Amino acid sequence: MTSAAVIATVLGYIAVLFAVAWVSGRRADNAGFFSGNRRTPWYMAAFAMIGAAMVLSGQWSKKGVYTTDEFDPDPYMQMLNEYGLPWVVEENPETVACTRRIT
Repeated sequence: MTSAAVIATVLGYIAVLFAVAWVSGRRADNAGFFSGNRRTPWYMAAFAMIGAAMVLSGQWSKKGVYTTDEFDPDPYMQMLNEYGLPWVVEENPETVACTRRIT
């Protein structure tokens, strides 16, 4: 690629980003940004809030970069119960017979 093609591609990409930002932000304001325009389901905010609380309290802290799968899930699941998102593990030891053969 020539340098002119690279510059044109970068400028085109930036123009697309600005166009998407303009279309999606026409009716946006500062208060709506912080409140999610009151359209965020409470349970989605609760998942994020609990994860942030785990990090800030130091229960989830390791040096380096880790995914959430590498942390102990028990405190997180306990906080889900405390903040109104109950969960239960139901184990059914019965074996279910398959009536249809899958080919």
